[in-house]
Amino acid sequence: MILRPLPVLHRPPWGGLCLANLYGKDQKDTPIGESWEVWGASLLPDGRSVREACGFTLLVKLIDVEDQLSVQVHPDDVQAMQLEGRPEGKAEAWYIIGTRPAAKVALGLKRDPGAAELRELAATGAIEAELRWTGVQAGEVIDIPPGTIHSLGGGVLLYEVQQPSELTYRFYDWGRARPLHLDKAVAVVRTDSRPVPRRAPEGWQEILIENQHFTLTRLRIDQARVATLVAWEAWTVVAGLLRLGEEEVAAGTTVLVGPGRYTLGGSAEVLVAASQRG
Repeated sequence: MILRPLPVLHRPPWGGLCLANLYGKDQKDTPIGESWEVWGASLLPDGRSVREACGFTLLVKLIDVEDQLSVQVHPDDVQAMQLEGRPEGKAEAWYIIGTRPAAKVALGLKRDPGAAELRELAATGAIEAELRWTGVQAGEVIDIPPGTIHSLGGGVLLYEVQQPSELTYRFYDWGRARPLHLDKAVAVVRTDSRPVPRRAPEGWQEILIENQHFTLTRLRIDQARVATLVAWEAWTVVAGLLRLGEEEVAAGTTVLVGPGRYTLGGSAEVLVAASQRG
């Protein structure tokens, strides 16, 4: 069985034009920051929620960062319960779909300041000089565990899979008039967390990320293939056109694929998110 969840568009101040112009998410030249492709509360065309229909709960997004993303951090499960009374924190992973020249991401800090100094760095804006920036290119994958300070420079189009939580604590927002959450951010940060982007393997089917919350796999379809699924998965076509059984899935589209055996065809790059929690 294949289900087509209805995406929901979000328009933060840093969004760009790629989701509209490349993937047809809205009228041409319309700024969009995030397309929430699927999560438990997503609706299907028949009005049911994804959670009701198949129990899938991970949150999958397409994100276009035209301007700088806030400097932020997310709690783990234990911290989310302690600080917010919620059962899940936010572990996430990124796959870089495309970039402008000299695109970069911030992953952690250059050093390990203490809590008081870190709060002062964020409050005064001096944290800008402490961010650990690294260049990124299309085809790279980044695992971002909870507690990791991170940000994105402008000119990055990416796919994100995460726990179904939007607990985000901002350290710094580049002068925008949005709330910061310094006490909670300092409480959950791991200043020793410094992930490194890595090039995705070149095979037709490669596991990119596997942790306690989810598995992220990339498929490169350029000839007839067969896939056998034992649980529901979210398939996002990031390039090309996928023939999945009797259906066609265009670039920028996410479908939920249920247990079964499927023939694959067309020419496409596909990212597959599967929950580790059943």
